[in-house]
This record gives sequence, structure tokens and C-alpha cells, in this order.
Amino acid sequence: PHGSGVDALRCTMLAKRAEVLLKKWQHTEALEDCKVALDKSRESEQRHRIFLLAAEASRSLYDKVAQEDGPEGAASCHWLEVAVQYLEGAAQLAPADHALQRKLRAWRRELPPRPKPFPLPRFDWSTVPKSEKANYFGYVDRRAGFSESEVRDIWERLRKHPDLDDGSPQIPMHIDRETFWRVVKHLSGSVEEDEFQALWEEADQDGDGLLSFEDFAQIMKFDDRT
Repeated sequence: PHGSGVDALRCTMLAKRAEVLLKKWQHTEALEDCKVALDKSRESEQRHRIFLLAAEASRSLYDKVAQEDGPEGAASCHWLEVAVQYLEGAAQLAPADHALQRKLRAWRRELPPRPKPFPLPRFDWSTVPKSEKANYFGYVDRRAGFSESEVRDIWERLRKHPDLDDGSPQIPMHIDRETFWRVVKHLSGSVEEDEFQALWEEADQDGDGLLSFEDFAQIMKFDDRT
């Protein structure tokens, strides 16, 4: 089809531009081109090439943070996890490429330990007015998101965990997919798995399987993402 041919050509151009940008150390811009190309590309050989470019761009961003901010900064930036995910995509398309498989194993060994969110405590959802419950998939006429103060209040109540050694409640920096599922389920009343998956992918932009407060607030306020 004509549209498929146009998309393939655009992907080729984007991949070529990403290569040029990588040589110019413009890693963020190169990665953006790769993301757009992967969204449109359907050819295995082309996708393999783009996955490799995206992996190298992400790895370069990780190395830059490690050089500037040290191990702690690198561990919290998640770029290495992103790089591994892209390299996994390339490896799946080239299982006989033993050098690529070795490289993937080496990168995986470098991954820092991921933060573990506290388990979800009980939360009294009856305290959230029905008029302000967010419903994401058409059951209300208007997509009215929560205000900044409402989002922060939900987050703080949700994440308080009183069972720490010193007895003082603390608010961790991340929640995981299961916690977010329970939040959406309680607030929306009804949500299908595929609908939730689409929402999760929109919220978890870096693909690390965790949401920071900023991620959570943006999706709860229905902020447009560019």
C-alpha cells in the first residue's frame, strides 16, 4: 500500500538522521528520531537497525550522566534500563548474532538494583468525592482531571507507610504498575486491561515500570504529553 511505502521511506530518513545525530553527540535528538521511526516501521531489518541506534543513544545518555553525576546519579536516571530494552528488541530480531547477545548480557550485568516501592496500604477511597473521581474511558462527558492539591493529597495518603523502624510515615518516590492499577480501578470504577495498558504506557514514558510523583500527577491531571 502507498501509505506503508511512505512510512518505510520516512523511517529510513529518520534512521539516517539519527545516525548523523549520534556522530554529533546529539543523543537526545537521535533517540527521539528512533522512537518515531519504531512507531511507524514494520520491516524487521529496518527495526533491527533502529533498535540498535536507540540503544546506543540511550547508553550514551547514561554514560554522560555517570561521568557528570557519578554512580548515584547514573543509578537514578534509568537510561541504562532504556538502553537494555532497546538492545533486547534488536536481539530478538537477530537471535543468531552472538556478538549482540554477548553485548546484551554485559549491559544487563551493569544494571543497578531497581527501587522497590512499599506495598500498598489500605486507603479509604470513600474520602474522594464521586464528582471528582477520574474516569478515563468515556463514562463521563468531560475528562476533568484532579487539581494539583488533590493529586498530591491522594499520593501522600496512598504512599504513607507507618511500619518503618522509627515509626514515622514516609512517602517513597515511586509506585509500581500494580499500585497504579488499583488506583485507576478505584477511581474509575471500571477499566479493561487493554485500556489500562494504554494508560500505563502513556504514564510510564521511560518504560522503567515505575511512576514518580511527576508521572502520576501528569496523568491524573490529564496533561497533554508531547
